[in-house]
Amino acid sequence: ALASREKRKFSSKLIGREEEIILLNKYIKQSMSGQTKVIGIVGEAGIGKSRLTYDLFAEYLLGEDILFLKGRAIFHEQTRPYSTFIDIIYTLFGVSPTDGANTVKEKIKNRLDDMKLPTDNACFILPLLGIEVNDDFYRVLSTEEKKKRTFELIKSCLVAQAQQKPILIICEDLQWTDRTSYELLTYLIESINNIPLTIFCIYRPNFKHD
Repeated sequence: ALASREKRKFSSKLIGREEEIILLNKYIKQSMSGQTKVIGIVGEAGIGKSRLTYDLFAEYLLGEDILFLKGRAIFHEQTRPYSTFIDIIYTLFGVSPTDGANTVKEKIKNRLDDMKLPTDNACFILPLLGIEVNDDFYRVLSTEEKKKRTFELIKSCLVAQAQQKPILIICEDLQWTDRTSYELLTYLIESINNIPLTIFCIYRPNFKHD
């Protein structure tokens, strides 16, 4: 599905990247067997970083039963917490930006139930999608505790989903990511092992986060 959406952006095959594409495919196949992989693709603007991943999907991954989760950092959203992960959250929970608040709440609780995770934990996902939480338990938690539990829940969701099918996460333009997204990405990379998960980190050489 991801490759289909990206297809309209690219009309011809990228030339001279066959070795890189074959190598990336090798890493993904290893990940699909349970070896978690983190892959960095670094380069200046316009050299074909996104195109490289598209050609990989188009040539090797079409038809594979993989969950694609794609997030993108945007320059003018660098102060918005979790901005790089918003689209990933939408896809992971089967939610659309056009869904009303009640529909979003129902979908998130249903997905948590499918993953055999407590549905009360929806309170940690809803604020990421701009939905206010009035739960007394949530409101008394400190900001740091909310963040900690949100990180843990997203990790638990990914681990649970990976038991159903391999996951490929693409994070583009990380040179513009917000601090919280950077911390979440670091947490996931450092704490998840031995599940069929591949994380692509795509960024320019000037990527730096304090």
